[in-house]
Parts: sequence; structure tokens; C-alpha cells
Amino acid sequence: MFSLPDPNRIAEERRSERLEQRIKPSVKRTIEIAAALTGTDTSDFVVTSAYEAALKRLAESRTTELAGEDAKRFFDALDRLEPKEPTDALRRAMAQYEDQVENAIR
Repeated sequence: MFSLPDPNRIAEERRSERLEQRIKPSVKRTIEIAAALTGTDTSDFVVTSAYEAALKRLAESRTTELAGEDAKRFFDALDRLEPKEPTDALRRAMAQYEDQVENAIR
């Protein structure tokens, strides 16, 4: 599966790749106006918008939504599973989580 680059490293990357496309004049003008309203140049606006759209699409592709009868069948199948005893690692993780929550409340 595709893994996303580390956001901390993206800022350090040198811009060495190009994207080029032909667009309609009205689309270009709309993009230029939107870029001006956000205080960025057109290139930065297009790259940022495309990158945000790509991240959103990738996140959506990793999510499965079930509704209606499909959701019911899925949860019924989960209910039929025999629960297993938590492992020592899970117990430690649960205790660590509880400590973090308790400390955050204080």
C-alpha cells in the first residue's frame, strides 16, 4: 500500500518536479482570483489545493463505510467472535492510555 511522505520532510524537500496542464481561460481566471483572495500566488495555490485534495482522496480510500443491512451483518459477525484475553502488551498499552487520560484531566 502507498505510504504518505512524512509531513516534516515535505517542508525540507527541494522543488524539483513539474506539473503542467492546459486549462480553460475561465478556469484559470477563477483560480487566479481564489489565489489572490488567499494571499498566495497561483502556483502555490494550485499545488496546495491539489495536494490537499490528494490527501483527502487517499484518506477516503482507506475508509470503508457500511450502512443498513451490510453494517448489521458486519456487526453481527463481530458479535459471534469469541473474545480473547488481552495480551500483556495490550494491558500495558491500556494502562498507559488510562494514565495519560487521567493526567490530562488533572
